[in-house]
Amino acid sequence: MRFHQIEIQYEKMKNDTLIISGIKRLIALYLSDNLSEDERSEYFNDIGNEIDSYSYSQINQSCTRLKRIYPNLYQLNSQFIDEIINNTTTEPRPSGTSSPNTYNQSSSSSSCFVATVAYGTPLTEELDILRLWRDKVLKLSKLGSAFVRYYYRYGPYLATIVEKSDWLKAVVRKFIFHLLPVLDRKYDLNKGLNYFDK
Repeated sequence: MRFHQIEIQYEKMKNDTLIISGIKRLIALYLSDNLSEDERSEYFNDIGNEIDSYSYSQINQSCTRLKRIYPNLYQLNSQFIDEIINNTTTEPRPSGTSSPNTYNQSSSSSSCFVATVAYGTPLTEELDILRLWRDKVLKLSKLGSAFVRYYYRYGPYLATIVEKSDWLKAVVRKFIFHLLPVLDRKYDLNKGLNYFDK
């Protein structure tokens, strides 16, 4: 029943001119179940680049409308959509200025909650590459910034779950093992780290 409602809402949303194309593509990505992790990652980055071409107000209005008019689509990843809304409430300040309400996570700190638990230390080369991806790629786009904020909010909770299970730790390490070459091919994050030269 719910899947049928999702299909109906998706067909309506596709023709909704008040929702930007990037948000429509993001929802389509959520509904896709036949993509490899590499393809999903590539599509996600491409969608992020498209969304970045819009103003904060356009992105915010699109996500707010999605939440209000298409609740079943919003529920596909409500927490992430809410992060996008929260992250685009106001236009960014000019560089050199700051706001006390702006979340500013130091790049030198780990913040890789789940990966740190999986490896048992924040001082591995794998985490260095993940931090580079965060700082040099994700934080430079609106969608990426929303993802980082989402992770900062829920990562500690996920880490407490992973910490209790050796099996989950192994799953996370295996996922990161396969993710890092993908990131290196796309963003050349290995400069100066020599991780892939071993």
